[in-house]
Amino acid sequence: MRNTLIIFFIVLTLASCENNEYEKRITELCNMNERLAQENDMLKQELAILERRTADLIFSNVELAKRISVPIDSKSQGDGLVENSEEFWPFLEKFVSDESFQITRILFPVEFETIQLNENGDVDVPVNLVTLFIKAKDWKHDDLGYFSRNEGMQIYDNYEMKFRSTDERIIHFYGVETSVNTLYYFKVQYGEWFLFRKELLGI
Repeated sequence: MRNTLIIFFIVLTLASCENNEYEKRITELCNMNERLAQENDMLKQELAILERRTADLIFSNVELAKRISVPIDSKSQGDGLVENSEEFWPFLEKFVSDESFQITRILFPVEFETIQLNENGDVDVPVNLVTLFIKAKDWKHDDLGYFSRNEGMQIYDNYEMKFRSTDERIIHFYGVETSVNTLYYFKVQYGEWFLFRKELLGI
């Protein structure tokens, strides 16, 4: 009888120790989960700050582009510009708002590069790009999301996306969270601006 009691207490003690270790491990996991949640919140706050700074930078660059658009458009052909070409900003405002005007300022067939979807309508990895050519009869009015986009907008005055005096413009919309990455290419012909290429590269 005595031996039986000793064995019982030994088993009870071992079970108690195992239970304590289990509770200790649960506590450690809970603490780790709480730390990870706090770190995730901090990362979200840092991302929000970065996006605000990016938006401020984009706004500053757009304002700079507006200020330099007049002298750029009025320079001579020797600087890579068509002499007396129309100013870009008034053209752009009419291009996005006037459907009839827009169709006259596109060089058809317009080149359109986008992400190729598979048979299920999904995107393959790695991403494959396909180039299409849109005819005038198939074109649908595109306001570029000029008045409603939440993504950042940047305008470059050449196709290398560097600021210098040329008769080229790229409008670039991109969003960190929305994965939007859309580009519109314009150039001057006979003193007037025309859209000739569009890229839709966001997933």
